[in-house]
Amino acid sequence: MPPTPRFSSPLATEFEERSAQASPSDQCRGLFYNGALNAVRQLAGPEAAERCRAAGGEKKPVDFFNYPVTGFQKLCVQAIDELGPKLGSAEAVLQLLGKQAVDDFLASTAGKTLLMLANTDPKRMIGNLPSGFRACVTYGERSVLWRGPRHCTFSMKRDYMPHAYHEGILATVLTTLGAKNVKVQGKRVGVVDADYEMTWD
Repeated sequence: MPPTPRFSSPLATEFEERSAQASPSDQCRGLFYNGALNAVRQLAGPEAAERCRAAGGEKKPVDFFNYPVTGFQKLCVQAIDELGPKLGSAEAVLQLLGKQAVDDFLASTAGKTLLMLANTDPKRMIGNLPSGFRACVTYGERSVLWRGPRHCTFSMKRDYMPHAYHEGILATVLTTLGAKNVKVQGKRVGVVDADYEMTWD
């Protein structure tokens, strides 16, 4: 169970609730561990990053190996501790870590393939995101419901990260492809389920 952060936030309880639903087979790529550590290192220094690494429990994650999502949760709780005072909220920290995850993934071979398939079309990229997630994590189901040419609901079931993290991911995906006036609003609809309303110009 992730430790309660010193930087007070209701997200501490949410992390505990989500973590309790995870099994050892629910894993994510080391890429996300390393990206989060790099983000903390850049903003708060190497000692803060080392505390996050220790909290996550992995000595030296390899980008494309899988590691328990519960370890990544603990790393993120510690990152909220380290960066929360600087960024102002736990949500802002998770959005930053989500942005970092996208930046790192899109620089990888799998990410470059996803970009090539999208061919600068945000709608096509969103349509391919469920398969993109499957390349990165071993858990969850994701689907897209289109409500207009630039408006959709992206649903995530059995996902262990709070929706602020995925708001950062989804907004970064769209802005990377040149979308303007991007708005992503997550809403928790179950212990490990959430819907994301996405619009852009």
